[in-house]
Amino acid sequence: MSYQSRLDAVLRLRDFKEEAAHHDFMKLSGLLVEQEDAYNILLERLDVAAEGLAKKQGDDLDLTALDTHYSYFRKACTEASQRHRTIQVLSRSCEVQRQVLVEAVQDRQVVETIETRRKDAYRREVNKKEQHVLDEVGGRQKRMTP
Repeated sequence: MSYQSRLDAVLRLRDFKEEAAHHDFMKLSGLLVEQEDAYNILLERLDVAAEGLAKKQGDDLDLTALDTHYSYFRKACTEASQRHRTIQVLSRSCEVQRQVLVEAVQDRQVVETIETRRKDAYRREVNKKEQHVLDEVGGRQKRMTP
């Protein structure tokens, strides 16, 4: 007599939810890393541009060059602030998804613990029945032998 679990469907569902939560978390984490990298590259470019402008200021820049640099800085700062807001939103979403993943893992572990306890109880019961049968067979043989 083999053990038939009643929790197989529940365990498969919990595994599915955990895998889906893990996939979503990894996707959000990847997006967050991409945005942070792009933000850092943008900040580095702004620093380089600022250093270049500081060097050229002593060379009597004309108004057109200053206007070009100013436009670039304004556009880059706008993009940097947008990326920073995107990073904040992604960071919060990533944290929420991390919590969903933790809960999914905990739910699966609870079902696995219940399943393990049920299997252990089943094994103990089977062992008890087998031992009882063996005791009966052993007792009968002693009575039957002269």
